Amino acid sequence: MIDTTRMRVTGTTAIDLAKQRLHLRLQPQAKTAQFLSLATPVEVKGSLSDYAIGPTAGDVLETVVRLATSVVWVPIKRWFSSKLPEDGSDVCVFD
Repeated sequence: MIDTTRMRVTGTTAIDLAKQRLHLRLQPQAKTAQFLSLATPVEVKGSLSDYAIGPTAGDVLETVVRLATSVVWVPIKRWFSSKLPEDGSDVCVFD
């Protein structure tokens, strides 16, 4: 996970060093609901020496739908959902 004051990026990673293959999926999320958000997930996959970076077709379609409906959903999310803390204190534990 990468956490900044305005955005959080979560992801999954699978790396097979024996076969020299990797697959990463990174999903950005704004900490407050945003109108016209283009936060599209990105994948990195392939071999360690020959890999491809980019979104999947399904993720692009989901972004287009989210973009088109943001005028309806963003006000509802802003009224009823809580804002993620800027410092990431909800996911970081310090002893």
